[in-house]
Amino acid sequence: MTNGYRLNCADVLHVNCPAWDTKSSDKVLEKLISKCLLWTKDNSARSIAFPAIGTGLLRFPPDVVAKSFVRAAAKFAKDNEDTTVERIIMIVYDKDSVTQQGFEKALDLKIKAMPTIKSSDSKQPIDGEGKFVRSVPETWEKPLNIYREFAVSKHTLEWKNVSSSFLKTIGKPVGAVTVLAVRRVQNPKSYFLYDSNRAFVAQKLSRREDQVETTPLWHATAEDNIQKITHGKFDRGLSGKVGDNLLGAGCYFSTTSGYSDNWNSPVNAAGEKHMIMVRVVTGDFCKGDNSLKTAPYKPGSKTEQYDSVVDDVSNPTKYVVYHDASAYPEYIVKYKL
Repeated sequence: MTNGYRLNCADVLHVNCPAWDTKSSDKVLEKLISKCLLWTKDNSARSIAFPAIGTGLLRFPPDVVAKSFVRAAAKFAKDNEDTTVERIIMIVYDKDSVTQQGFEKALDLKIKAMPTIKSSDSKQPIDGEGKFVRSVPETWEKPLNIYREFAVSKHTLEWKNVSSSFLKTIGKPVGAVTVLAVRRVQNPKSYFLYDSNRAFVAQKLSRREDQVETTPLWHATAEDNIQKITHGKFDRGLSGKVGDNLLGAGCYFSTTSGYSDNWNSPVNAAGEKHMIMVRVVTGDFCKGDNSLKTAPYKPGSKTEQYDSVVDDVSNPTKYVVYHDASAYPEYIVKYKL
């Protein structure tokens, strides 16, 4: 490790990567990336940027590098939920179309232009002028790098989509429920963990990311718990009625807002209720039961667990997850009956 000198960073980590071979190089690369990520934890770093390691003279296939990167990042996110890291960036030379296409194909990434990095008295490109980033939802507003909540205007398509999804499954007569407010949650740290986990599960199951995610799902809770969830995580202790864990002791989400409203949506002093619209990585699931403390292992495996459990495998209406990075609170809906 050396300091950043005139680059716009605090430190530079140096790694020794061997030439490509089909037997073990992907694992070696994954281990190198993991060591760098662990360094960020030990040194309380908030971000880290990687070049496309090995794709030059060492001839690593770009898709292999991309997948190794996702596996390492997802494992780091899963094992280090208290990390200070908010962004992990892959940097690729903008004229290297082969590497760019390999990354795009492997990870469904988008390219974002990155200008040359300026120092106090010179300009220095950092391994090219293109940056691959996992894209945040299109509705997000700046600033994107800190926690924010934005009130969604009633005159927007975003309001219409959220409120109609909520009212569609509330199970009440038209006009019996009034949506009072919708707030969009922008938590970059939580979204990064969720996004990494979604990419990892999709890769593991050889599916597209939208095939391992279920949205919208609904989670009702007391108003006092909302900020604990959106700033931190879904906590079984904040999920609802003690002892009502028919599918296991995880966090519960419903396909219908009506079920969540009936199950655990207490009224505040003003007669208002609150519910969270959630994205959940459901992946491969199985039937849950009240003995479960975590997702069960798949038949014949001692290492691979199901990603969630459900009430009915053929037609799930309730999902339970046990991993913090498996759910992201997208919107807070305030309503009144």
